[in-house]
Amino acid sequence: MKGRERVPDWEEALQTLRDQFLRGAPERFGRIETALGRLENDCSDTDALCSLRAEFHALSGLGGTYGFPQVTRLGTEGETQCDGRLTAGSRPSAADIAAWKLLLDGLRAGVGRETPDRAVESQTLSAAPRVLLVSNDREEEAFLRLVLESAGYDLRTVSPADRWERETNTFSPDLILIASSAAGPRPNGLPDSPVRAHRPDGPPILVLAGEDEHAGYVAAGVDHLVKPVPPGLLLFRVASRIERARAKSPS
Repeated sequence: MKGRERVPDWEEALQTLRDQFLRGAPERFGRIETALGRLENDCSDTDALCSLRAEFHALSGLGGTYGFPQVTRLGTEGETQCDGRLTAGSRPSAADIAAWKLLLDGLRAGVGRETPDRAVESQTLSAAPRVLLVSNDREEEAFLRLVLESAGYDLRTVSPADRWERETNTFSPDLILIASSAAGPRPNGLPDSPVRAHRPDGPPILVLAGEDEHAGYVAAGVDHLVKPVPPGLLLFRVASRIERARAKSPS
């Protein structure tokens, strides 16, 4: 079946994922409330601050993916504020916690404001390409799997704790796709080991980065896209990176 003939199935599957995001939103908001409660009891609780940052980060990406721009904006704002405290090694103040509670109120309101889904573009390659996805967010993974497998990619997923290098050797991917959430908070803005250990003769790497991480990746010369990433742009970049790598490989 050709790519454009799959669009109706894609749209139905994307709506299913969007519905799952909406059903799961109250649980995410509950985790934010729990983290805020822990910080109110002990503002030195770094684990709670990291958990709060992770939830804001996830909402920042997923909100844009599923058509909730206010969720993306507020999630990014919360993530940036948490990163500031983690980078400085300072404790959040009562004012910080009050501001994050207001962000939570805005996030809850934001999921009720719907926008149309994005259009889908189809990208094809001459042979079934293999993509190794490094991710620890199940919702993000589900979305990326839908996008890539619908376009004919052979996708394998590992979490950051898994032996991604072993998978690279056994799966022989044409590209390694890294969701930046897999690396957790990074004050220097750089991704974890898959990028640090990347060899020039290895498969190309593409990172899906938060807006606040853009400058760090640019300075490091890391190929990346800033989330939220429209499906068509993701497919275009993945296809072009694989084609460029294949063109450079000896025949």
